[in-house]
Amino acid sequence: VNATRQEGKLLEECDLLIEIIQQRRQIIGSKIKEGKTQRMRKLAQQISTCQQCIERSTVLITQADQALKETDHARFLQSAKGIAERVSMATASTQVLIPEVHLTDTFDSFALDFTREKKLLESLDYLTAPNAPTIREELSTASYDTISVHWTSDDEFSVVSYELQYTIFTGQANIASQPFKLDPKSAHRKLKISHDNLTVERDEASSKKAHSQERFSSHSSYGVVGNHEWVGRNAASWVLCRCNNSWAVRHNCKELSVEPSPHLRRVGVLLDYDAGCLGFYDAVGAQHLHTFRVAFAQPVCPVFNVWNKCLTVLTGLPIPDHLEGPEPHDI
Repeated sequence: VNATRQEGKLLEECDLLIEIIQQRRQIIGSKIKEGKTQRMRKLAQQISTCQQCIERSTVLITQADQALKETDHARFLQSAKGIAERVSMATASTQVLIPEVHLTDTFDSFALDFTREKKLLESLDYLTAPNAPTIREELSTASYDTISVHWTSDDEFSVVSYELQYTIFTGQANIASQPFKLDPKSAHRKLKISHDNLTVERDEASSKKAHSQERFSSHSSYGVVGNHEWVGRNAASWVLCRCNNSWAVRHNCKELSVEPSPHLRRVGVLLDYDAGCLGFYDAVGAQHLHTFRVAFAQPVCPVFNVWNKCLTVLTGLPIPDHLEGPEPHDI
């Protein structure tokens, strides 16, 4: 199939070259004809001028012949003087009889030399495609919206760019998670919830909101939560938290340090209620951070604490293919 396609491409390119050559032949031929017309016009003008000179010379010769037959000495001298002046003038104009255009003109101004073009045509050949790069699977990573591909190639200095074509295969395990939104009724009074209920940010100006039993009211942190428990301090909450530049997981007043990438910006949370797994991941780098093993007996609610700036949740996303199963890390 590929050979047939290349043969068709060859015929198409050759037909295009032939068309270009024919166009150039017509253009150059038109220029040669135009030059020929101009030269013929000049030659016709010179012939006309020469004919006029010949006619004037014929008249002068006739007058001179008559003057020679004059027998009167005085009249002969008078006529000879006038004829001499006219002959002198005619002699000075004899250069007009020399044609500017020679009949043997070889049109040197239209010299044709296609030596370079002939060599280019003789060197026509197909180009060998570069070898496909080798994908380094052990260095490549993928998350739900980002794919990082590492590759090596022997032709990396001669190839400007590669086009990556890929297909995403999903199986039964790749299902969408349960979507949810933030509840403005449970947010601390100093937090502002966006209109789509997906982003929360600290807003001191919103502290005038009326207090209710549903609102989170802790004085040491501001959160969006359905109850007023300090999460991570009892047996019914599991937390991934950051303090300054340190990260830790906390459960039932027990804490364990974790070491994510230095620039962790997006945290993935995977809850498999039936399997009793709650895992935390670096959603960009696909790095596993920690997994809690829990025999859940009650509904599980997400909790978010905001100290400053803002936080956005993305829910209802498909589970990434690289998460074959959480790694057990119990505390």
